[in-house]
Amino acid sequence: MQHRNLVKVITICSNPDIRALLLEYMSNGSLEKWLYCRLHNYCLNLLQRVNILVDISSALEYLHHCQLEVVVHCDLKPS
Repeated sequence: MQHRNLVKVITICSNPDIRALLLEYMSNGSLEKWLYCRLHNYCLNLLQRVNILVDISSALEYLHHCQLEVVVHCDLKPS
C-alpha cells in the first residue's frame, strides 16, 4: 500500500510473547505536539487542523475503499 498520508510498515514481528510493527521514521515528529499546544510551544490554527483532518480522512478512505486486500486497523492516535 502506498499513500502520501500513510506511514510505511518496514516489517512485522509476531510470536506468542510479542506483536510489533516497525514503522518508517517520522522526521517531523508526531501530531501530538501540534494538536495539544498547551503542552508544547507548537500551535495550529483552524485551517491547519481542518487540512490535517482532510488528509487523515483521505488515508482512511484509501484503506477502506481503494485496496483489494482487507486492512484491519485499531484506533487512531496523534502520537
